[in-house]
Amino acid sequence: MLLPMNWLPEMLLQNDEFRRWVLKPTDELNQKWEALLANATDEQQQFVQQARTVLLSLPTEPELADNETATLWQSILDHSQSPSSVQPMPDSGRLRVARWYRIAAVLAVVFLAGWLGWRTYTHRTIAIQTTFGQIRQFNLPDGSQITLNGNSTLSYPANWSNQEQRQVWLEGEAYFKVTKQRFQQQPVKFVVHSADVNIEVLGTRFNVKNRRGLVNVVLNEGKIQISQLASLNSQSSMVMKPGDVVEFSKVQKTFRQQQVKQPEIYSSWTQKVLIFDNTPLQEIARTLEDTYQLKVTFADDSLSHLTFTGNLPASDPNTILRTLAKAFDLQITRTDEQQVTIQSR
Repeated sequence: MLLPMNWLPEMLLQNDEFRRWVLKPTDELNQKWEALLANATDEQQQFVQQARTVLLSLPTEPELADNETATLWQSILDHSQSPSSVQPMPDSGRLRVARWYRIAAVLAVVFLAGWLGWRTYTHRTIAIQTTFGQIRQFNLPDGSQITLNGNSTLSYPANWSNQEQRQVWLEGEAYFKVTKQRFQQQPVKFVVHSADVNIEVLGTRFNVKNRRGLVNVVLNEGKIQISQLASLNSQSSMVMKPGDVVEFSKVQKTFRQQQVKQPEIYSSWTQKVLIFDNTPLQEIARTLEDTYQLKVTFADDSLSHLTFTGNLPASDPNTILRTLAKAFDLQITRTDEQQVTIQSR
């Protein structure tokens, strides 16, 4: 594997394989760089993280429209190249003025380029997305580990700071392992924004699912506070402890809380296993629809109330359907790629 002679961020940024690992990772590249980092010093690991942050923060599109940017650039060039409207003066004077015009034009161009880059960078967010059926694992700039379920999006600011409040935005489902951070002897909060709910943590493990008008939060360890945005309801926030499951209805604007003995069941999908405990088939059907883009129809509504207990592979919806058909003696047919019909034999 070709690497720069040292690990300075500027050298890493010039390395083609490093850029491919950050921007278009593969299993092979992940294995190589994980092995390198395992033997790297703390300083080298910091350099890698700095270079990764720079690459991921580079804008892919200008925040201004192309015609707006072109107009600004042309305006500067026109001013730098247009003839002077003042009366002629001695050659030496004209040369000095022309020289200053050129310098001013260069400074204006440099200033505009810097301003455009700063404006784009400070307002840009980085979005990590998954397709239906895909599970993706990645680290945030602070080292927090995220596992993103299928058909989900997690976004965070490009100008990420570990000194201020850390913030992410979630649509879909994700499992969080949040690292503890301190700045000036004070803990730095980590906030997940999901629909109309804020989830504030310091360092913990929890699962968040935002689908079908419901936000479901399950706490595995630590302590978090969940609050409703812009609420006049007295029940606008609550503190969760390990084993708590809180469900927020975006329509009714209410929380519902319960305690479970095995909170890890709710995040079993991170291990590519779905664990069901006396779960109605209707709920399993919703999981298939949300995660795999299937449309499940029950020929008889009574079938949707049948309950299933067991472990099923999260990576293969066809195996899930075959298992359910065998368990309840059902006929399950797929009329096309998405449409599934469940009926009695």
